[in-house]
Amino acid sequence: MLTHVGTQTIETERLVLRRVTPDDAEMMFKNWANDEDVARYMRWSPHGTVEDTRSIIANWCDGYKSAHKYHWGICLKDGEIIGSLSVAGIDEFDSRADLGYCIGKAYWGRGYTSEAVSAVLDYMFSRVGINRIEAYHAVSNLASGRVMQKVGMTREGHARQKYKGRDGFEDSDMYGITRDDWEIQKEIAYYNSLPVTFDGFIEVPMLANDEIYLVCTGKKEAIPAKKYVPAYDFAICKGGEQIGEINLRIGYTDGLYYGGQIGYGVDEKQRGHGYAAQACRLLLPVARAHGMKKLLITNDHTNHASKRVCEKLGARFLRVAPLPEWHELYQEGQRFENIFEWDIEA
Repeated sequence: MLTHVGTQTIETERLVLRRVTPDDAEMMFKNWANDEDVARYMRWSPHGTVEDTRSIIANWCDGYKSAHKYHWGICLKDGEIIGSLSVAGIDEFDSRADLGYCIGKAYWGRGYTSEAVSAVLDYMFSRVGINRIEAYHAVSNLASGRVMQKVGMTREGHARQKYKGRDGFEDSDMYGITRDDWEIQKEIAYYNSLPVTFDGFIEVPMLANDEIYLVCTGKKEAIPAKKYVPAYDFAICKGGEQIGEINLRIGYTDGLYYGGQIGYGVDEKQRGHGYAAQACRLLLPVARAHGMKKLLITNDHTNHASKRVCEKLGARFLRVAPLPEWHELYQEGQRFENIFEWDIEA
């Protein structure tokens, strides 16, 4: 069940998204409504006079009487209205809607559209409860496609002669985003914002308990081109024998949301004794030395043994996340990862 709240004001870093009013007619006409280039891929023709613009705004204002109307003017903080954005075609049963937007040519290429779209996606998912939002663009309108990609929408297909625009029937690329997708993006942004200190590798202290100890076997430098962060490699040892391995990655990236800061493996004959969980705990002084407060530990959703390790550590289960196609784990054949957060401040 959707919770309709209508078009309410949203503020972002650079923009104010609000209802369009009759007082906006001249700015709207000047900034985009009369522009042939803006209207090229739209279903409407450029406005001939400001009165045409006033008529359209009057229809929008009448629509605002309904809590089901979602149509924002995109405004700069100084009050200039530079474009519009709407969510329409809402299907109550499927909890799905369509997204559309346009912005004045003078404001292209500055990230305003993606900033506005991101804010509205968050509004529709968190306030209204929409589950899925779709959008499409004419294949020749590459700039619109870049907006969809930038806000995290996934290209899902290609439709021949999807709609009739001003240049005739247009082939279109189709994009979609779900509430789960959006929540994952927000989680990634949160973890990427967490503090971390890396001025170089530290001298690793003795890492041992009554059963096992860790021996540092390598310190791997970051590889920015691959988005690899610095990492420590350790052998897990017991009684002078290596029984497994574990590594600690210092930092937070989009890739590590799915791959985690800790990776481990214990020899098959040594499993079932809790050595992996013990090894994870032994790493804490190193992680804390680099200012890290939370560690993500991930595992294939079918790896129940690794999941139990996370549970023993008291790590919080976040979700089962589908792997994006660009991730190395996806390329290795995995499709879904359990995502756990281990709060090491606790």
